[in-house]
Amino acid sequence: MVAKAGIAKYTSSAFTIVELVVVVVLLAILSVVALPRMVQPGTFTPATLTQAIVSQGRAGAQAALAQPQALVRLQVQRLSGQWRIQLLRDGNVQQQALIAEADVAVHVNNAGSSYTLQAGDTLDVRFAPPGQIITAMLNGSGVPALVSSQGVGLLVQGDSSRHLCIYPNGYVSARACA
Repeated sequence: MVAKAGIAKYTSSAFTIVELVVVVVLLAILSVVALPRMVQPGTFTPATLTQAIVSQGRAGAQAALAQPQALVRLQVQRLSGQWRIQLLRDGNVQQQALIAEADVAVHVNNAGSSYTLQAGDTLDVRFAPPGQIITAMLNGSGVPALVSSQGVGLLVQGDSSRHLCIYPNGYVSARACA
């Protein structure tokens, strides 16, 4: 309490009830409008799936370079309700990512042809010892046209579209094949 000329004056550093109510109302509006848009599960699925394929593909090229005697494969599989991206070395799973489907399609593009991976389909990319691509197969059968001078192109489509390319030298890029 501060006394000045006989008048008592109280100073307080607390919030008033009106200020607190305004803050609570603003937070409620923000949570109703913005939060559902930020946590919607399908919003980032094409980007997430693309990044998972790029990451596993780069790890595969590095593994083939580091262990020349091993057979290194990158598999992209469409299962019912999800995508599975695996990095295998001599048939053993080294890394794996599972991503919810959320209406995402993966198109394998090359040399003017395109194939959309359906439920149960597998894209299998095999790396040679220096990290280069040996073959790219769909459902266990070699498709030589997939590995061209431009590499293997993938288009991931959902609520947005993402391109990626597995070049013949094994480098994986989140861009369309040139």
